[in-house]
Amino acid sequence: MANLQKLNPTQQELYNYLEQQTGQVNFEVLQPFTTQEMGAVLHISRNTVSQYLNEFFKEGWMVKINTRPVYYFLRETLIRKFNVQTLDAEYEDLRFLQQDLNHGRRADSCFAGVIGYHLSLKSAVEKCRVAVEYPPTGLPLVLAGEKGTGKRLLAGKTWEYAKEKQVVPAESRFAELDCAMWGAAEPGGTGFAASFKRRLEAGTGSDFLYLHGFDQLESSVQAEAVRFLTAVLPELGAKYPRLIFGVQTVPPSLKNSVPVQAELLPLRSRSLLEKKRLIYRFLMQEEQRIGRRVQVTGQAYQMLMQYPYERNVGQLEQVIRTSCTNAYSRSRDGDICIGLPVLPDAVFESCLLLPEAGAQNRALTLDDLREDCGFEREHRLLEEIREQGRLYLQGSLECAGFCTRMVHRLEEYNNYILFQNKIADERIKGIEQGMLRISERIHELYGVGFPNSFILMLARWVYFGNVFDDALPEDSAEMQQLVADLTEAVRRDAPYSFAVASDLLLMVQNTTDVHFSSIGILMISAFVEVLHRPGNKLPVQAFIICHGYATASSIADVCNKMLHKYLFNAIDMPYDVPVSEIVSQVKKILYFNENRDVLILVDLGSLENITELLDDLPNVNLGIINNVSTAMALSVGSHILDGMPLAEVLENAKNASQIRYKILEKARKEDVILFVSESGSNVAAKVSELFMHSLNHLNTKVNARFLCYDVQTYEQLRQNGHWDTCNVLFAASTMELGPADFPVVAVEDIITQRGLDKIKSGLSGYLTEEEFEHFKQNLVNQFSLENVVESLTILNASRVLSLVADMLEEMQRALGSHFQPKTVVGLNLHISCLIERLVKKEEIKSYRELERFCEEHRDFVALARRCFANIAEQYRINLPDSEIGYIYDYISHDYSDESPWKNEF
Repeated sequence: MANLQKLNPTQQELYNYLEQQTGQVNFEVLQPFTTQEMGAVLHISRNTVSQYLNEFFKEGWMVKINTRPVYYFLRETLIRKFNVQTLDAEYEDLRFLQQDLNHGRRADSCFAGVIGYHLSLKSAVEKCRVAVEYPPTGLPLVLAGEKGTGKRLLAGKTWEYAKEKQVVPAESRFAELDCAMWGAAEPGGTGFAASFKRRLEAGTGSDFLYLHGFDQLESSVQAEAVRFLTAVLPELGAKYPRLIFGVQTVPPSLKNSVPVQAELLPLRSRSLLEKKRLIYRFLMQEEQRIGRRVQVTGQAYQMLMQYPYERNVGQLEQVIRTSCTNAYSRSRDGDICIGLPVLPDAVFESCLLLPEAGAQNRALTLDDLREDCGFEREHRLLEEIREQGRLYLQGSLECAGFCTRMVHRLEEYNNYILFQNKIADERIKGIEQGMLRISERIHELYGVGFPNSFILMLARWVYFGNVFDDALPEDSAEMQQLVADLTEAVRRDAPYSFAVASDLLLMVQNTTDVHFSSIGILMISAFVEVLHRPGNKLPVQAFIICHGYATASSIADVCNKMLHKYLFNAIDMPYDVPVSEIVSQVKKILYFNENRDVLILVDLGSLENITELLDDLPNVNLGIINNVSTAMALSVGSHILDGMPLAEVLENAKNASQIRYKILEKARKEDVILFVSESGSNVAAKVSELFMHSLNHLNTKVNARFLCYDVQTYEQLRQNGHWDTCNVLFAASTMELGPADFPVVAVEDIITQRGLDKIKSGLSGYLTEEEFEHFKQNLVNQFSLENVVESLTILNASRVLSLVADMLEEMQRALGSHFQPKTVVGLNLHISCLIERLVKKEEIKSYRELERFCEEHRDFVALARRCFANIAEQYRINLPDSEIGYIYDYISHDYSDESPWKNEF
């Protein structure tokens, strides 16, 4: 029960708020449980709310959900409301809390918060459970691993697991004896054995004692301690505390005396998924600590994953904290971004040695990282299977249709894991070779071939420990039952495909010790059914055979996907493999060809004569085409799908064969879009951001660089001929740029929609007519006058525009004329930027022939100062002659000679 007497009035108010909100929680509206909402409702600063919530959390009163945003619930209130015995203090995701509330805590809930508990730490966690549960009073446990691998953390989780399983009472204590420090303080550790005995005798059978660094003691001291341990072994967990040893390597003294020994892998040997989750967790902790949003560039993210941490997880945590500290010192306000320059020197320098250093450098938010290291994609895929599976079980969808839809969704997912979620771990190559051998064995047994992409996909499922089983909640009874029903239905309606999938996954399990449950069998069965459905047999069986590691596989994979049919079997032929061995493979496959014609596409050399080695095959018409290419294979595949006989396929391939060539006289110039402002490149960059926001809502990517300059730099580059080296699509500017060999659009023309034809022409190579209309609407929304001014200046946009409107109205009244709309917009932008420059004391001091201008246009100078007087008073600034000159240029350049007031200048 929380002790509320020690709370101050504000803390009491926050506690009462949490109690009320938690008592009526339905998990659909979560805003009340964020620090921002609590601060707004209680009129407390967000930092104060965070401070008090962290204090409550340390007291054990809170349940914290480590998502973005972080959610806080009152623990006791949740326990009472949902009638559960206990809850964890922290959850990585809201759904885990909901599972505990709806179904009770998971059997491994203590270990579930440990990253990798179901991957690299799976075996270690199982041994921790055994050490706790082994009758009658458990067994001692050795946790072996390099420094920083998490031995102390896992020891503490083992103690929590014992309390959760009620093996020991809730009052059980966890104590630690640092053997390494003892040995350093007392050479030889002569007094350790006596201290060890005292610590054992001071505890009870319900306590745990963790001996850290036991292997750092002298061997004679270890032997003495183990002799005592052996004598009292039957009474550990009864009279004496249970023991956990933490060592870097298991010493001989423990190897034969402690039966349960668990190894914790170093970080370099753990999966990429675990590293991603560790990085996400540590960045999230830093974000919560400093109270500001943390981002990380793509390059830095790659470096954090690939750096060889000698001190393992502990060093990774330290590297991330150091990086956040460096980034924080560079940016005292707003978001902080971890890029290469803020990484510790050792990590930063290693980027020169790694091939991934050129990776894209987009800033990633923690939401991006969470999706990258979480199960979001798997959950979406499982939800789709749930939806289609219900239709199938209800009879609204046949088995073939269900399998086809499943495979379509799986292919989208596989494209992600193959091309976006690349694995740097060398072990993946060994797994791929293992899956290739298994697929060959399946081919021998059933005549079922799989495309190369399927083998690569299966290897990644194995590498991640069958991620779908992990993504499928163990206590989601409804989903578990649905998968079981679907599996039984597929077994009934597609028995052959189900048998192939079951045998394949059994081979995978025997080879890798990775177990696939019903969801895995269901997915593989769908693949087999779609690829080798009996009704899919075509009159011609086609092969692609090429020299090289994956040439044939790559061509076949592309063609099969584009033709939406598993049409081509691929055989890759290493250069040192004789043709006779390839012929042997082909004969095995043709054993199941059901008297179909056979077409073989080869690349060159000895393979062209392969038909001579296959002429002993009965009842098979055999054709061969050389110089295979992807385009040729697609053409041949289309003819086969159309039912064309083999002879006609060959004749068409011969007639279509021709070489096309093109010479590129020079490299294509890079497309660029320029943004220019008289107020500096930073202002130009702000205009470019509005433009980019308009493009972000389109599916089409515009592969052009956005370059931002002040007017002086732009003009210097123009004079040096720099713009001839690139293809400028157009330039957007807040002022007149003068002559140019590319379209120039004034920002005010974008606002008034007068210059959009120039933009349309510049983007014609990227956007269709329909896409440009969408872009145009986005552009109009982004480039409202107030939006633009707000982006260009640090001042209050509405106030500035109001003052400028009064100035322009007075100027028009004095001149006895009305400015055109374009001029009004342009002057609003120009004068708004001018005001900011004067406030920041960064006015433009030079103007061509300034003295002559002031002499010839004294009336205009006086008029400008008189109309600007109210603004000058409001912001305590003065309008210099040089800035008046640019206002004059702006108006005179924008108006026709027929303007009745122009000559008055």
